[in-house]
Amino acid sequence: MKKILVLLLGAAISALLFILLFQDFFFRIAFESAVTRLTGFKTKIGSFHYQYPGAIHIQALKLYNPPGFAGPVFADCSRVYLVMNMPEFVRREKSHIYLLEINLRDIYLEKNPQGVLNLELLKPLAAGGPAGRLEGLPFELEQLQLTAHHAVYWDRSPGAPPPLQKTVSLNLEREEWNHLNDVKAIFQTLISKILEEAGLTKTDQTPPAVLEETSAP
Repeated sequence: MKKILVLLLGAAISALLFILLFQDFFFRIAFESAVTRLTGFKTKIGSFHYQYPGAIHIQALKLYNPPGFAGPVFADCSRVYLVMNMPEFVRREKSHIYLLEINLRDIYLEKNPQGVLNLELLKPLAAGGPAGRLEGLPFELEQLQLTAHHAVYWDRSPGAPPPLQKTVSLNLEREEWNHLNDVKAIFQTLISKILEEAGLTKTDQTPPAVLEETSAP
């Protein structure tokens, strides 16, 4: 009996060490799946670190375009920092986020040959859901901060000018919003701010303030 108890204790310790060593790997996979479900765009994360009790550090988060677009990437975030009430979330009581910081290196706005702008296919903008809920739970975001650097625009729709990629400086530095609870409204606010800074609307053919032009791949 003593030998069995020792074996069970050893197995439990080994399992705990395994979880501690590989928790970031499992959390990264779960977070990639959650963002993919939320946006409808496949998501990949380069580096993920969970810091007890509720801080999440992410580097190199990328959202990929759905089929029908020439460019592979929709958004490239160099850094995302999130602080949330993890015990509430684990108990499936509430998605309560105290702080969400997004550092967006590049967003690639592409209008395909059918005239569809890729950002219009973001799931919250296309369909949305009940206000005040995220992943089926009551949702609250206390503070959102956005830093964004560049928007790359490519119009491949019929009758558009030659398909040049045009890079526009956004110059958004720690723009802040507080006390948010509507996921669709959050996406609409962020996209509207980015388009405004880029000098674009969803129906624009060409951005007015072009800083750099390169031939499309």
